Amino acid sequence: RDVTGVQTCALPILGARLDADVRFPAGIENVFPKLTAEYFEELNGRPVYQVSAKGSGPLELELFFDRDTHNLVREIRYVESPLGRIPTQLDYDDYRNVGGVEVPFRIIVTKPSGSSVIEFDDVRDNVPIDPAVFARPSTPGTNVESPTK
Repeated sequence: RDVTGVQTCALPILGARLDADVRFPAGIENVFPKLTAEYFEELNGRPVYQVSAKGSGPLELELFFDRDTHNLVREIRYVESPLGRIPTQLDYDDYRNVGGVEVPFRIIVTKPSGSSVIEFDDVRDNVPIDPAVFARPSTPGTNVESPTK
């Protein structure tokens, strides 16, 4: 079923593209040309400012930035669906410096179906990865590495 020009089955992909963009929110104006600074408020006892973002598609965002550190502390993402507007909230916490970049080591994802906590013990940048890790198995249905028993 079509919702404002986007196939309903493609709606989760829009959010996944944002999640996969390691530069987000640095390049936000490319995805969401309409950005509006809404107002100042408090979030978990910290002063934040809210920015609303609207793109050409059915995806809308509310972004909350810490007024002192300027780190993104909350993202609320809305997509239109046949059932109405569906929110997904991401809370970013425990920022640490990794190679000169502040990185959240704790992310809480909350959806209508429940919530998940993602915690990182270690984050490193520019680590070499063997291309074999991404190679397809030579025979369909086989594992790259055999499980040990």
